[in-house]
Amino acid sequence: GASFAQFDFDTSHGQRALEQLYRAAGDAHLEGKIWDRFRKALEVRKAASDAKAAGVSPEQVDQQARSPLPLQTIARMALARSFETLNSLKARVERKEMAQTDLQWVAQLRQQADRHRTAHSLTRLHTVVRLVPPGAESPLPTARLLEDAARWLIQMRLADPDTGAVPDGPDHKNVPKFLNRMLGLPVRAQRQLVDLYAALLAALRGVDRVQGAGGDAPANLPGERIRHRNGPSGQVVHLDEASGAATLLYELECDLGVSWAGAQSRFRDALALHG
Repeated sequence: GASFAQFDFDTSHGQRALEQLYRAAGDAHLEGKIWDRFRKALEVRKAASDAKAAGVSPEQVDQQARSPLPLQTIARMALARSFETLNSLKARVERKEMAQTDLQWVAQLRQQADRHRTAHSLTRLHTVVRLVPPGAESPLPTARLLEDAARWLIQMRLADPDTGAVPDGPDHKNVPKFLNRMLGLPVRAQRQLVDLYAALLAALRGVDRVQGAGGDAPANLPGERIRHRNGPSGQVVHLDEASGAATLLYELECDLGVSWAGAQSRFRDALALHG
């Protein structure tokens, strides 16, 4: 897990990371509620369909009864909830990797979800999820961890039980309060929450460093691929006439993304975790 000795959490970066964590956890909580409602509605509809097929009259059908969804429907919902774009899904249809009917289901589910997003931002959630890719601190998907984080923040009496959001105000940047309240959680929850927060903090610091806003001190650059932009010999920016000593400038190009091999490795880890 994250080492408290590695980070000074109560800094401007730490406060910004906490604020993003709070907002993303609230977004993930409300997003999860939308898809839970969709799943329950489909299960009720499936139960009514099963009852009708069994010859049960509509008057005798329990309106609250629910039946397990077929695997195909579960897969369609997972695709609809994923971050994969419709253009990417259309390309999969053209390659005959998925059916056109599946694409239509996904498009309809996403349209319905858009109509229910009145109190949270999916774009803001995507931004945080992309900062902390799956496997950065846990093989679980980051969006799933953010949903768990919302439940833990509710237990910590920091977040609203209905929305999962921490109200705007001083608490949004109160790192000591966050860390103190976290000590009341089960150990596993503590570790996952602080790992998620630390990974987000490290990602924000990494972005600043790559953009040249990280200060003049030596720093470790994040990223799986770092290469010289101006060649391995660098560029001479000053030459001392007396000694002949040269001052060299090295420009580095840093990719903050995840390589294909890294993504495959994390995907295998997730499959192993979920059996």
